[in-house]
Amino acid sequence: MDPASLERLVDIVASPRPGLWPLAPGWQALLALALLGLLALAARAALRWRADAYRRAALRALRGASSAAEIGALLKRTAISAFGRSRVASLSGAAWVSFLARTGPGFEAGPATRLPELCYDPRAAAGLTSVELEALRGAARSWIRRHRRPSC
Repeated sequence: MDPASLERLVDIVASPRPGLWPLAPGWQALLALALLGLLALAARAALRWRADAYRRAALRALRGASSAAEIGALLKRTAISAFGRSRVASLSGAAWVSFLARTGPGFEAGPATRLPELCYDPRAAAGLTSVELEALRGAARSWIRRHRRPSC
């Protein structure tokens, strides 16, 4: 037989396709980094959820507040939880409203700027309309949700 004969010709056999597993070391490292990133994000979200528990409690209490005095007391408790007693407890009057306006939205204008008067003057509180009370409640809700806590 002639070694160059076409009768000895055999089809080319393709090797099987490589499987997806086990992954190459580069893909394994990338997957490990992605998992670590997801774990870090989950841990951060859990810490944030726990740190914002006072906000959720304040928003629940705000739904049941029926007067300006209750809303004012709730805001004071919330601010003490977020900023500390030494920084907030002594604030009153215009300084209290200024603090609320500096640290979050909602207390720049409207009935919210009259919060101390509405909380401690029965005549002013008696003259508060339901629309103004709702505006005050909305300002308090906005402040509770979006105030900026001090960085540690």
